[in-house]
Amino acid sequence: QTQIEKNTLETRKAQLDQQVSLQIQNARLAYETARQSLVPARSALKNAESYFRIISRKYGEGQSPLIEYLDARNKLTLAQLREAIAEYDLLI
Repeated sequence: QTQIEKNTLETRKAQLDQQVSLQIQNARLAYETARQSLVPARSALKNAESYFRIISRKYGEGQSPLIEYLDARNKLTLAQLREAIAEYDLLI
């Protein structure tokens, strides 16, 4: 009886060790994926900021229509949101 219990406990420990190893591996992969997603999100944000500055200046000078200004602002907001989501994904 004691030997059976010992074998059962050893088997359960081995299963738990495998589960923990798998969880660690999954966490590392999730972190790496989130980290890699942050790079293009930041790049897109920089591009959107630059584009908005240009269009905003042109709009202020009367060389750009309102729709173009609003589109640039919308793109900037979307890029900011995507960058914030990428940062959040990295933190969790």
